[in-house]
Amino acid sequence: MEFMSDVLGSGTASRPSLFELFAQEKMASLFKPALVYALSIYAQRYPRYLLRLVNRQDEAFALLMLMVERHYLRKFGSSFTENIYGLKRASTDSARTGRKLSGRDVTKSLVLLVVVPYLKAKLDLLYERHGGGGAAVAFLFSNRGRTPSDNADLAAAPPLAARLRTWIREAFLASYPYLHAAYHLLPLGYSLAYLLGRTRYYSPWLHLMGLEIQRMTHEDYADMQNLALGGFASGDGPLGRDSTPLQRVRHLLAWLTELPLNLLNVILPTSVLFFRFLEWWYASDLYKASKYLPIPPAPAPLKPHPEGFQIPDDPLVCPVCRESRTNPAVLPNSGYACCYPCLHKYVELNRRCPVTWIPAQTDQVAHLYSST
Repeated sequence: MEFMSDVLGSGTASRPSLFELFAQEKMASLFKPALVYALSIYAQRYPRYLLRLVNRQDEAFALLMLMVERHYLRKFGSSFTENIYGLKRASTDSARTGRKLSGRDVTKSLVLLVVVPYLKAKLDLLYERHGGGGAAVAFLFSNRGRTPSDNADLAAAPPLAARLRTWIREAFLASYPYLHAAYHLLPLGYSLAYLLGRTRYYSPWLHLMGLEIQRMTHEDYADMQNLALGGFASGDGPLGRDSTPLQRVRHLLAWLTELPLNLLNVILPTSVLFFRFLEWWYASDLYKASKYLPIPPAPAPLKPHPEGFQIPDDPLVCPVCRESRTNPAVLPNSGYACCYPCLHKYVELNRRCPVTWIPAQTDQVAHLYSST
């Protein structure tokens, strides 16, 4: 992780570049599609256990990220993706400079990182579902899952309640595009100001919380490594000389409990890369070619019936009239070509192939294209 802070971008020692901040945001946006894709694949194999989780994927992902982000904010003072890129959050209050994030800072950061994206996704889905057409409008106000008796009660609602629902719907549909634009344009303005050095805040939400993004120092990396090793490297605290065996065991159990969360900075980026690889693979020509089976060899030609017309030595001669074949035609179930008039007349009279005697109908006679 440390090399990312040295390679990406320029700027002061503690001030990350805009490209680093964009990169960690982009990585954060890839986690949900990757996890949802993996979950949907396994749900096809184990629908009894995972189908409900897939149907509640937004809530499941928000709960997962709430646990992950809370762990990284409390332990390392940064979000999960910020930690991967060697970044941390610091208070802009001069009285708290150099201190870890307070519990209030962690709570506000969790609201920004988890709750706000979750609500935004729900509002986007709501607007897409109900932004056009009468059916969508009917769905907007809790018609989903209603019984016929519920719908009858809704139809009998007072006119004032119906007008209020209509007003809320129209107000939402009219105002949400502007809120959506402000949600994206305001951070863009802050990013431009940050790029020009006019502000220390990368986004308006960080400005409201009084937090800024900084690069980790060597001391931060040392502390982070010590935390990842559970304090075994330094021997401080519960692992000191004065600690009792019970304290050591309790500390070891706590470290083992947090170990999966500490390993997520390796597991989740790897899963994202694997997800991107699968996207490329399924869209590539190599995957499409691998789906096609090799062309099987042609079946052996059917043998002529002993009492049927014999096959002439010249392949251009019709077996029926023994003349040069004109207007060629064939029965697909036998494969022998004849003149169309000869073949059609024979099949019409005898209901079979003239060579193999395989049953046939006149609608099975097919014309052939001949370049000669």
